[in-house]
Amino acid sequence: MMTFLKRNALFIFAGALLPGIVVFAFLFYLVASFALPAHVDTTFIAPPTNSGWMIEQNGVRIWGEGAPPNPYVRHVPPPDDPAAAAARERKWVAECDPKLVRDRYGVQRYTYAAGCEFGSHP
Repeated sequence: MMTFLKRNALFIFAGALLPGIVVFAFLFYLVASFALPAHVDTTFIAPPTNSGWMIEQNGVRIWGEGAPPNPYVRHVPPPDDPAAAAARERKWVAECDPKLVRDRYGVQRYTYAAGCEFGSHP
């Protein structure tokens, strides 16, 4: 009989504490969400050692040997056919006629022919 009462008393006591624990957890979450940054955008570059370098950015870790790369520079591969790329560029320059014009603030801006203003050309 005594163990039955102890068990029931424990459930009653835990039932009385549960709403308080939930409220405390919610308040802690609320305070912590305002105190911490909204997102993590960090870059950590370890100094080069004899075994190479390591860069960690947004949870992604890369490593290698030699000089560490700049994580903010995207390398664009060269065109497969340089002659064809030069021909496309000459055609674009002939059709879009890019010109540098100073605006009223003295800043040079490019102007293009009609149809080429928004990055596409006929």
